[in-house]
Amino acid sequence: AKTAVKTLKRNKEKNVTLKIATKLGDRLKAAGAKVVYTRTTDVDVAQPDASGAEELHKRIEIAHNAKADIFISIHADAATARSAGGTTIYYYPKNQYDGILSESIENKAIPAGGLQDRGSKEAGFYVIKKSWIPSVLIETAFISNPEEERLLNQEDFQNKFAKGIYDGIVDYFNKVGGK
Repeated sequence: AKTAVKTLKRNKEKNVTLKIATKLGDRLKAAGAKVVYTRTTDVDVAQPDASGAEELHKRIEIAHNAKADIFISIHADAATARSAGGTTIYYYPKNQYDGILSESIENKAIPAGGLQDRGSKEAGFYVIKKSWIPSVLIETAFISNPEEERLLNQEDFQNKFAKGIYDGIVDYFNKVGGK
């Protein structure tokens, strides 16, 4: 999602995805879950001037040190074709749990968001490949698509999407028995 494209209001992925992550975290905490964020503000979690890989590794380290049961990485996609749109859930098949988590979130979050279902796909993104816990990377919508960018900035969409991810997480734990 690092394609350089012009967005309507110069929205930044990190801002809209943090809002969705916070709303998701609030739902999880209300249900009794312990939530650990890799960031809660616009600040890197690794040391200043860290490489991209060091930053990503630090995020995984936070989850591992917290003994997290799952790792959810929330993003907004981008493409040079402004018509590209939809939601994609990525996982790396380290074990059967990654696929179950991905499918559970796909089945709940995509209908909640109401965008094109681009599927649950295998990918080698660093944070899902290098984490030893079940992990997914969610591309919520295309920030480069004017209509989807508007949605990403609407609190109603953010709430619906966060609830969809939450429902997927609940579905996952129901399937795996609280793993």
